[in-house]
Amino acid sequence: MTPPTPVSSIPECTSTIKPDSNGWVPPGTCGYYGKMYYPSFTAAATFSSLAAAILLGHLVQAIRHPKSGLQKFAVFASTCILAGYIARTFGTRHQQNIHIAAFSDTMVLVVPILVTAFDCLLFVNTVKFYKRDRNIGDITSVAILRVFVISIPLLTIVQLIACAMIVTGNPPETQQLGIKTYIGTIGIQEALVLCLFGLVIKFWLTMTKANNTRRQNHTWPRWQVISFALYFSLGALFLRIGYRMIELSQVFEANKKLPHNEIFFYAFEATPVLASLSVWTVINTGYLTQLSDRKTDYDYREMHETASEEIIPLSTAQTQELTHHP
Repeated sequence: MTPPTPVSSIPECTSTIKPDSNGWVPPGTCGYYGKMYYPSFTAAATFSSLAAAILLGHLVQAIRHPKSGLQKFAVFASTCILAGYIARTFGTRHQQNIHIAAFSDTMVLVVPILVTAFDCLLFVNTVKFYKRDRNIGDITSVAILRVFVISIPLLTIVQLIACAMIVTGNPPETQQLGIKTYIGTIGIQEALVLCLFGLVIKFWLTMTKANNTRRQNHTWPRWQVISFALYFSLGALFLRIGYRMIELSQVFEANKKLPHNEIFFYAFEATPVLASLSVWTVINTGYLTQLSDRKTDYDYREMHETASEEIIPLSTAQTQELTHHP
């Protein structure tokens, strides 16, 4: 995303520098639209290819699990990030087109919130699937879901409004207000990510303690794999949000350097977000929602791995069914 750094409003100007073949003009001149560096076509095309590969991976998962709403949500998030980087790629060749830049920035802005929502939904489904009481300590999975369902859409709307206030052409006062609003929303988003990370740790400790009393095997249970993936995905989101807060803050000296080099954008914005999405292309999570309404959930868990709670005794008919369907 183009760093939402305030630039001077130039409602009327006379061009004194001719744009190059890609439309680039130096910052502060007529026709400058906010990038503090010369955007790279190769880098944008490379990350567009990576985003396309991630989308393909989620499409495969969605086809394998057509009833999984989680997979459809992941496809939507992957489509948004791919659209954003394709627009960014075209924008490197049409740098005078502010609409392409605005669309690209908006897509890149929205995706981290979507990934946060995906991680929350996946975690709630994991708790429902693996824990009979469907709680993490004294917190119910319904309460966790309710907090994120209310907060994330609100954060998305406010961030979009802030982004519209920051764009070139608005008065400097409006841009400054937009930046402060944006910093506030990503600060709340950072707190949500930390809370979710803490809940994953609590889930891990609870499940580990329960499994210590059961038989041991030489493979990781699926809940452990999902927990590791959540650690990775949430950690990547935490890095991305921290980068944005440092970049926009007036407290840190780094905010004077980060917007002037595109490598920081790809290292701390693009890479963490793509990584947080890509981890779910190689881990099967479709079964979490596909079996969420079945009364034999716990039987399914016992078939596939060591469960964390006491298993519901199987009826004779269920035993025969499992015998014929290992």
